Amino acid sequence: MKNKKESFREERILSLPTILLFILYAVILLAFFFLLDKQTNAGFGLAEILFAIVSAGLMTGIFAGSAYLMRSNIYLGSVFGIIFIFALVYALFMRFRGPYTTMFAVIGSIIGVIYLIYSFIITCRENRIKNK
Repeated sequence: MKNKKESFREERILSLPTILLFILYAVILLAFFFLLDKQTNAGFGLAEILFAIVSAGLMTGIFAGSAYLMRSNIYLGSVFGIIFIFALVYALFMRFRGPYTTMFAVIGSIIGVIYLIYSFIITCRENRIKNK
């Protein structure tokens, strides 16, 4: 029989690492658009701020979904997350080019990979505990 803490852990999607991931992606995107404005005078206003926040939410949601998918099939969730990282980097380089783009793509990818590795390790531990 499961205790309340274990059952709460299994049903919770918004954990501290997920919230931290959202904050990191929001800061990275805001910094990217701010530096893009400084380089190209493209404009930085409310639209860019809202776009950065919504984009950070969507990316975090996809990564959280990948972590949730790992609970049922750990390798499928991992592959889904890695494919999502490649798709994000590809889409970023289709629109923007330059040293800032490369720097932000590398930083964002590293953060995504760290989150996926963390989710993989946590899911492996939970599966090992369940199987005992």
